[in-house]
Amino acid sequence: EKYNFENLIRDTVIHEQKLIRPMPLELSSSEESCILDHMDIFTKNGFRFEHDPSAPIRHRLKLTALPHSGAQDGRKSVQFGKDDVSTLCA
Repeated sequence: EKYNFENLIRDTVIHEQKLIRPMPLELSSSEESCILDHMDIFTKNGFRFEHDPSAPIRHRLKLTALPHSGAQDGRKSVQFGKDDVSTLCA
């Protein structure tokens, strides 16, 4: 199991899919704060955000790109979405 996990971590490449238009997010204030505090980690993992500081709290962030892993070597492609943003902040 450990061997498979280490191979998966080593071989999986995260790609970034830019969105045609920003996807509005409706987050809790703590989720929004989590993303703003850890923006570098989200960016490193393929999530991109547009930040509008003048927008009301909980509506200041929009997704501009989502990560996905391309299918290779018999593995399925995994597409991440806006629900995964909330999960990462939980």
